[in-house]
Amino acid sequence: MGYCLCTAKGAAETLKLNMALVLLPVCRNTVTWLRRSRRINSILPFNDTINFHKLIAAGIMIGVILHGGVHLTCDFPRIACLRRPVGLRAYNCRRFSIPPAVLRRHPRDDGGRDGDSDGGADGCSVPAGDLAFEEELRLAAAAHQTTWMYVSIPVVIYTAERVFRKIRSEIYDAKVLEAKVYPGKILSLKMKKPAGFRYRSGMFMFLRCPQISKFEWHPFSLTSAPDDEHLSMHIRSLGDWSYQMYSIFQKALVSGTSDLPKICIDGPYGAASQDHSKYEILLLIGLGIGATPFISILKDIANGLKKVDSGEARDTEIPRKAYFYWVTREQGSFEWFRDIMKDVSALDEKHGVIEMYNYLTSVHQEGDKRSALISAIQALHFTRNGVDIISRTPVRTRFARPNWSRVFSGLACRHVGERIGK
Repeated sequence: MGYCLCTAKGAAETLKLNMALVLLPVCRNTVTWLRRSRRINSILPFNDTINFHKLIAAGIMIGVILHGGVHLTCDFPRIACLRRPVGLRAYNCRRFSIPPAVLRRHPRDDGGRDGDSDGGADGCSVPAGDLAFEEELRLAAAAHQTTWMYVSIPVVIYTAERVFRKIRSEIYDAKVLEAKVYPGKILSLKMKKPAGFRYRSGMFMFLRCPQISKFEWHPFSLTSAPDDEHLSMHIRSLGDWSYQMYSIFQKALVSGTSDLPKICIDGPYGAASQDHSKYEILLLIGLGIGATPFISILKDIANGLKKVDSGEARDTEIPRKAYFYWVTREQGSFEWFRDIMKDVSALDEKHGVIEMYNYLTSVHQEGDKRSALISAIQALHFTRNGVDIISRTPVRTRFARPNWSRVFSGLACRHVGERIGK
């Protein structure tokens, strides 16, 4: 068989390993638990799952091509041209429990005498010259016995995860306490925090509305902080399910009923944004509704500052500096997190840890004649009242897109030699 067998079976082993690894990223509870360890988090690519899937897919593709291609172009032609079929027949007799009478006797390759001339009257005897060939076949067939070693552990973990998620989602009591709708078809939900629900800022959870579908789950970032007594999230209507969700709650709010639609939650689950705790200096950049995980982080930092003031926490437990850039296209978007940004600004007033910047891209940049009038009115109102006339928060709104090269270079000069997490 030569190199053909080694290449094909080696590719098969890598294929089994990669097929087993594919299941691990979807074991979300396991991944969330592993993310808590900074040592493991620094080794495994938890924040790069897309490229991880691409890498595994490429490995599977290469394994399939090598395994199938070598068998078709090398192994099978060699077996078809064998001059010693006795070893193959004998091996199949013992390996697959084939009755001797089923196999026909074939002439040997040494002169055309019957196979029983060397004592093998049952057609399953093995001449001494075929022992090496039979050993190769035994090794080839034994490879499939290792499959369970690769597949069993991921399958067990995944099955346990599905059972655990099912039980947990049924136990959690996440009653909707308050619902609001905002411009841009944004639905804000404030829910009761289930007992034992612990999470870190930046995490997300899955949401299901039985009134829409009993089996459909969708992920959403939490906008509440871990120390809050409730859970909150902001959902933008971008698809069929979210549009139905928005419509159901809007009808309930219009009707004035206190019995809001029931929802089920599953989580929390880890995300890349929760790694902010590894850095003392943070740069948070949110585009539109994508700012939701950073709102949770800002609230968490603000709550930490409140604990510092009351003596419940130390300064080392919060970052030294956090920069938040929120870029949005519509002015109505500032209503989504208006109350939260007001609270964060008030709690951070004495410390100066958090710096927030709002950018409205639908208005021409400052200095442009087309935005001169609104810039003047904005500056005058902010000077008199300390509140931005556009966002109606203490955070002044800037126009057009940020000059990121200037922002990054400014931060680099401001924090020379320090690591900035973004």
